Amino acid sequence: MKIGLIAGGGQFPLIFSKKAKAKGFAVYAAAYQNEADTSLQNHAAAIEWIHLGQVGRIIKFFRKHNVTQAVMMGSIKKTRMFSDVKPDIKAISLIAGMIHTHDDGILRAFARLLEKEGIKVRESTFLLPELLAPEGCWTRRKPGRSERSDIEMGWKIVKEIGQLDIGQCVVVGGGSVLAVEAIDGTDATITRGGKLAKGAVVVKACKPNQDVRFDIPAIGLETIRTMHEAGAKVLAIEAGKTVVFNREDMISLANKFGISIVARGGKLETGDLKLETGNSGPDTSNFKLQTSNFKLPRLRVGVIGVGYLGKFHAEKYARMENVELVGVADTDESQAEDIAGKLGTKAYQRYQDLVGKADAVSIVVPTPGHFAITKYFLENDVDVMIEKPMTATLDEADELIQIAESRGLIIQVGHLERFNPAVVALRNIVKKPIFIESHRLSIYKDRGTDVSVVLDLMIHDIDIILNFVGSEVKTIHASGAPVISEHVDIANARLEFENGCVANVTASRISMKNERKIRLFQKDAYVSVDFASREITVVRQNEKDLKLEIGNSKLDLIPGMDINQMCFTEGDALEEELKSFVNAVSKRETSEVTGQMGRNALKIALSIMDQIKSKYSQMTSRK
Repeated sequence: MKIGLIAGGGQFPLIFSKKAKAKGFAVYAAAYQNEADTSLQNHAAAIEWIHLGQVGRIIKFFRKHNVTQAVMMGSIKKTRMFSDVKPDIKAISLIAGMIHTHDDGILRAFARLLEKEGIKVRESTFLLPELLAPEGCWTRRKPGRSERSDIEMGWKIVKEIGQLDIGQCVVVGGGSVLAVEAIDGTDATITRGGKLAKGAVVVKACKPNQDVRFDIPAIGLETIRTMHEAGAKVLAIEAGKTVVFNREDMISLANKFGISIVARGGKLETGDLKLETGNSGPDTSNFKLQTSNFKLPRLRVGVIGVGYLGKFHAEKYARMENVELVGVADTDESQAEDIAGKLGTKAYQRYQDLVGKADAVSIVVPTPGHFAITKYFLENDVDVMIEKPMTATLDEADELIQIAESRGLIIQVGHLERFNPAVVALRNIVKKPIFIESHRLSIYKDRGTDVSVVLDLMIHDIDIILNFVGSEVKTIHASGAPVISEHVDIANARLEFENGCVANVTASRISMKNERKIRLFQKDAYVSVDFASREITVVRQNEKDLKLEIGNSKLDLIPGMDINQMCFTEGDALEEELKSFVNAVSKRETSEVTGQMGRNALKIALSIMDQIKSKYSQMTSRK
């Protein structure tokens, strides 16, 4: 079997040639110079390099090789029509007999001429139906109400300009047309529109009565990159009549940049996206889209390390409706298989195997492994939830933050206490603390002893204190010692802040009981928090006598003071933490605990460690 190919620029002709060859077709390509990919010759039985306007040469080439069917595909820079056209006699006679010399008119006339010469023109996608856009919302981000209104407005406009054979793309924002495609093409149109307004909607669709044998709309990775650079947030295309290149990679890139991709039916009154109209017809001043039938893809998440804490990460993700747990990885293969079997997912011994399968991962491995694993996933465009401490060094933290920022990725650091319901409630109570005292004491366990108690336990309180004080640390005085493990097991630090606040922080993992408490003093109140029981006690000055409020009961205690006790029994801190991460990734929003916040806590923790090591070394070296 033979197939002729009239090839312009872009990847479409090359993809077609490879597919046709695989299907047993011999491809005979008439390729436009300075447009078509030169590697096309590697997939064609014969190739003829031609200039614009050499119609007779194309026909002669196909006749020579007994080609009776052909396709036309690929882009031609329309600006070249003013400089590079070299029409032959066939082309001149073709144009001379035309009434309208617009794009569609020329292409249809050319197709009629080819068929008159015994060469049938086929649809460009007849061997590649999988490239046509399926209907629906493809991305995690769903268009908002105003964006849906802009889609509908843009849809009407793009069909109107298509009717006039002007272009296939329009950029809309805030109910206004920002740019209309002309001879410069889609990418230039998006760029022009982006200069006028950020968050714009790009609509690209077939012209009415489009001859799908040629000039069918096409999008790909470059479309998404151009939109990101222009600040556009929604791409609406026509399902079944738009060619999509590298669809999976394109969707991943759109998810990374927080761009929504919607493919809808060609008619206004049909499909998942429906125009609401009154009896008098469409009201173009208030277009609305019904998107109740949209099925948003679930976020694909993996967990690296499924030991004590990691298995809880996996369990929480597995129960989330908007998440697909695509796999767990652990160097202990039997542990990975056990957790995967219980949760109905896949087990991997190599974390690298999750690349391409997961959009985001939780990294729950010992601290020494944080940097290398996180860096690997960031460099493969995967968002990361990383357990505290973020890394072992500040240089490592800085490198991860830089990679994430340069690629538009999300890092969330696992400072779990931020999501304790009692701590969440503190946000409305604590204003400007003057003095803070915290105790985080634990009975000794082997787990977590790969790092000091400062990085294992104290860093939780450091993060909370930094968050509430909102000032730079000026001075640190710290002491501590290793008692059972090789690392520091008990530590105390006094933090003095630029704004005058002082925090006294104690952490121990060799205590006789577990205790997790923090006390904060400010001008109008003393606040005590028990992290374990999730109880908050607030003591405030009051003109009335001190009253202890327990439910609806009040007890008179000390004149001039009030006590208010609150207990938060509901809420799962880890679940809320992971939901926060999923939400940030899905909406492309800043995470609750950013990489920079994790670095800030790490910086103080490492400074405390340096002081402790120095003092301990001096003490043990004395005779």
